[in-house]
Amino acid sequence: GKTNLDQFATGLVGTRSPYGAVRDSRRPDHISGGSSSGSAVAVALGFADIAIGTDTAGSGRVPAGLQGIVGIKPTIGVVSTAGVVPACASYDCVTILAADLDLANRAMGVMAGGAAWPASTHFAAPDSPVVAVPATLPALDTRWQEAFHNAVEHAENAGVRIKRIDLSDFLAAAKLLYEGALVAERYDAVGEFISAASPSDLVDPTVAAIPVGSVAFRGF
Repeated sequence: GKTNLDQFATGLVGTRSPYGAVRDSRRPDHISGGSSSGSAVAVALGFADIAIGTDTAGSGRVPAGLQGIVGIKPTIGVVSTAGVVPACASYDCVTILAADLDLANRAMGVMAGGAAWPASTHFAAPDSPVVAVPATLPALDTRWQEAFHNAVEHAENAGVRIKRIDLSDFLAAAKLLYEGALVAERYDAVGEFISAASPSDLVDPTVAAIPVGSVAFRGF
């Protein structure tokens, strides 16, 4: 089956679609996360046991997290992307979405062919896992920072060891997908369609600005 998602798999919210926003499975007035929003919500609502999505910069893991299900992004190349409409072909991965870890584990083993990623591989965290979190969150307002710190404290109380790190290098790496030469791969995938689109094509302006604006005006 097909599900709704952020247009051209570009977005982390699930609202950038000409078919309307994908609603959160538990709180319809909240965003569902994206870009593989429909796949995650279908699993969360029990419409499907498993679903596949794509993940280039969080498109599978983000909606999985927001819907309270499991999302596995494999190492690049472990699962074939044959037939996948590319977003950024060098970084795209097929993501498995499932209601629980065991099912996601078994599905990923099958998708990987059982060799590169055996079905016997365990994804569960150790008894005392170490989780890295940003040392500072300057871009978040006070309420969101408080909510984040509360979540970290809850994790610590549950036995998680927290390691606070400088996030600046990770943020710089993330910008490469949207503000650097790698945007040329997005333009190669959908740029011509977006450039020639008419109002009836209902191209989301935020989505269109990424490949067309960054590539056409920077001369990539």
